[in-house]
This record gives sequence, C-alpha cells and structure tokens, in this order.
Amino acid sequence: QKLGLIGPPPPPLSSDEWEKVKQRSLLQGDSVQPCPICKEEFELRPQ
Repeated sequence: QKLGLIGPPPPPLSSDEWEKVKQRSLLQGDSVQPCPICKEEFELRPQ
C-alpha cells in the first residue's frame, strides 16, 4: 500500500450499514444456529 501497488482497504462500516447487516442476518436466520467456532448462542446485544 505504501508503494502504491495496491489500493487502501475499504473504510469501516457506518452504524447505519451495521444495522442493515444485522437486519439482513436476522431475516436470513443466520443467528438461529450457535457460533460454529465457540458453539455459544448468538446474542443481539452490544459487545
């Protein structure tokens, strides 16, 4: 990146974009199954 060979990474998501991702995840049922890594249930609260 410093040498200009590749572009910079995309900017972080805004809170509105995160909310859209969260809503899409709920609609698709992504949080119905437990986490595949730690096997704990997903919770919809701030970390």
